[in-house]
Order: sequence, then structure tokens, then C-alpha cells
Amino acid sequence: MHKHLLLIFSVIAATILSSCENGTRIADLSQELDPEGWSKDSVSRFDVTIDDVSCTYTALINVRHHTTYPYQNLWLFTSLQRPDGRIEKDSLECILADNSGAWLGNGFGSMQEMSLLYLPKVRFTQKGTYHIEIRHGMRDSLLTGVNDIGLEVLRND
Repeated sequence: MHKHLLLIFSVIAATILSSCENGTRIADLSQELDPEGWSKDSVSRFDVTIDDVSCTYTALINVRHHTTYPYQNLWLFTSLQRPDGRIEKDSLECILADNSGAWLGNGFGSMQEMSLLYLPKVRFTQKGTYHIEIRHGMRDSLLTGVNDIGLEVLRND
């Protein structure tokens, strides 16, 4: 009898623990930007489908840029539209270089990549498709040196 209860408990525990695998990537999306420059009017759009609302998630914005990028930072304006239509907007600063001009992040040659924490340990409360929009918030009408922008979503629990 105790062996059967232990077996049932083990199966239930394994099911609960595996339902939210740690660090599972559920989206890894990227959009290449115009090589002439990222227009202030250009919006990168990403759709992420959430099927499991029992877990928390982390979303990262990935920026790939050339070493010719003229600034130390990059301001981003984001918009998150939930399946019920509600929209949340935010602005984020991505520091790409230190005060001496050395590039942060990873890369080799003339290409660098930086990940920016966008949504840390967020709980999506609705199943469905979430629409994320990203645009640059710099003063330049045409921002040069940014190659592509991406969105990565990981399941935490």
C-alpha cells in the first residue's frame, strides 16, 4: 500500500515539476533592420503564444549592433498587447558601452550583441498570443549601426 502511494506521489510530483521546465526557451525571434538605418517610424513586431499560465517567464530583448554604432546607449520603446487587448507600454535603456567606449556584451569583429532584461519573472495571466512591439527611442530619425533586434522568452519555473 505504501509503495503504491509513494509511486502515485512521485508521478504527481514529477508532473508538477516538469510542467514548468526551468529555462525552457519558448520563443527566440529576431528581425533584421534596414542596413541604411533604423527609422524612428519603424516598428519591430513579435508574437508570442503563451499556453501555460502557471509558470513565470523572463523576456529579453537582444540587440545586435556594429562597432560603428555612434552612441553608448540605446533607448527602446516597447508595447505589450495582451490577448484581451490591454496594452502596456514601457521605455528601456540599453547600455551598450562603458564610459571608456569599450563595448559590453558579446561579439567579435565589428558585430556586437547585448541582451537586455525586458520582463523579469512575469506571470502571463491569460492564455493566447501576446503582441510585442519595439521601436527605438533615440533622437535620430534614422539610427545607424543597429543590425537587428530580437525577443527571447524563457519559461522560469
